[in-house]
Amino acid sequence: MEDEIKNKLWEELKLLQPIIDKFDGFTFQIKNWFITTFVAIAGVAILHKPALILFNFLLPPIFYSFEVTYRAAHAAFLERGREIQRILRGEPNPKDSAKGPDLAKYLFPGSEAPRRSWLFSFFRFFRVPEDRALENVHATRAILTELRIMVFQPRVSLIYLSAFVANILVIFPLYLGPVGLVVSILLIVIVVLTIRNYQLTRFSQKTG
Repeated sequence: MEDEIKNKLWEELKLLQPIIDKFDGFTFQIKNWFITTFVAIAGVAILHKPALILFNFLLPPIFYSFEVTYRAAHAAFLERGREIQRILRGEPNPKDSAKGPDLAKYLFPGSEAPRRSWLFSFFRFFRVPEDRALENVHATRAILTELRIMVFQPRVSLIYLSAFVANILVIFPLYLGPVGLVVSILLIVIVVLTIRNYQLTRFSQKTG
């Protein structure tokens, strides 16, 4: 590998590392903001204005979408960092990746025929310039891909799903009084038993 290319790749790798570290901090902050906002609204709703509890149903999807967006970009930077490391180790077929910094294609992973997609038509309908519309298509698809992955990762989605369920359980006592409290307790018992039954079933399948 030419020294000039190798130096460029080393410089790019040095730039990538602090960016990757910052993304880890961003996702942690998003969860902190979510928990703080959720608890604050729930507290005011319980003490003063029960109707405010309905706003808490909007918070999980909003903050979850923020985190998934950051994680999609984070995954792209990580992949670029791994590829640079493979090239610098001298692994075969570096192809065009050895030509120097080119983050755009990693931030917006390519997909087949984006101009024929409904997303591209949607952005063009609102008179978004063609090059910008293509970037939006790639970015949207990257986020949707990351969303499918994150849904099945408890460390990401569990806190939002738990908050959503907790909000439902709080609504019953607020609007139905003692009867609602009983309903909430029954729902908690049902959920715990369902999870326990699922775990036992999985365990028996593995050991059987």
